[in-house]
Amino acid sequence: MTRTLPVIGVLALSMAAGRPAAALEIVSPASGSVVQAGSVVTVTLRPSTGEVLTGAAVATLLDTSTAAAGDQAGTFVAQIRIPDQAVGPTFLFAMADLSGGGLSTASVRLIADPGPLDRLIVVGPPALTAIGQVVPLVVQGVFADGTTRPLQLADHGTTYASTNSAVLAVDASGNLQARARGVAQIIVTNTHVVSGLAKATGITVRSDVPSPPDNRIPIADAGAAQTVTSETLVQLDGSASSDPDGDLITFTWLQEAGRTVILHDAETAAPFFVAPNVSAPDVLEFSLVVRDSKGAATLPKAVRVSVLPQ
Repeated sequence: MTRTLPVIGVLALSMAAGRPAAALEIVSPASGSVVQAGSVVTVTLRPSTGEVLTGAAVATLLDTSTAAAGDQAGTFVAQIRIPDQAVGPTFLFAMADLSGGGLSTASVRLIADPGPLDRLIVVGPPALTAIGQVVPLVVQGVFADGTTRPLQLADHGTTYASTNSAVLAVDASGNLQARARGVAQIIVTNTHVVSGLAKATGITVRSDVPSPPDNRIPIADAGAAQTVTSETLVQLDGSASSDPDGDLITFTWLQEAGRTVILHDAETAAPFFVAPNVSAPDVLEFSLVVRDSKGAATLPKAVRVSVLPQ
């Protein structure tokens, strides 16, 4: 093995990798395999036809393990622990040195099974006090193995509903938004990522905003979905966003999914980035939050950019 990278280095290479990724394959575990959270899995790597690997490593978000030569010629094998906190989609990343020089990377998406869920815990504010105030809920699950794991996201099997969305809205990531004076119950349901069994609980939250309202929430417009090719310059467009009161607005863009890119001018209406070099179609997702000069914010507005190979 000619080089060893920390986990973040492996992740960066895996997410940014283009054509060289085809030189390395993860034989097992297969994509979509169910693995137990906290368990140790054996990862087998092999080169694509015509390639030779001289060393390899595998990684999760928390750990890196150097691979050793496997029993079958040309293969490498490593053992690595699935994070204890993992629930639902989790990734294994691989990196290998090629005999001809350079690196190749690969990744595989697995499903982490945390075991039976005993109890669902939801923590949120007792009240919101300003129009457009946005506060995230904290959702955790206490599982049969005694581990408390985050269950905030849709990927964790969690969904949200408000009994009065005109008073308090809630989005798919558990962000609450105050819209009018009143009270609403937020119902949180977790459907187990493997068993499909569901548990639900709720919290009651007041919206103590002025009545009549002293401000209105701005409108976020993240632009239309785009389809681009590898290594092209891509510009996002939030210029259609507005504020019904005519207040000055600010912009905050974040990348939510897909291969990591460097997003330039992320605090403007029109940030830009260079599309990654991909060997297979990939989808990047970005979110836009617009905030007015009085502090009212929108819920995140998503836009997708599909990247095709050249």
